[in-house]
Amino acid sequence: MKNNPRNHPPEAPCSDPEKDAPTNCSSSKMALCRCGHSRNKPFCDYSHAEKGWKE
Repeated sequence: MKNNPRNHPPEAPCSDPEKDAPTNCSSSKMALCRCGHSRNKPFCDYSHAEKGWKE
């Protein structure tokens, strides 16, 4: 996760009753800002890449 936003909820495999394979249980994801440069806090707008933020 170094130098990247924090994705929430984290991808977690679970069982799909109609399939016999793991799937991702979350239907929506968001990225939370960790660098402090986002213009859309608390969400990441990838400003960290523009600013050259490094953890």
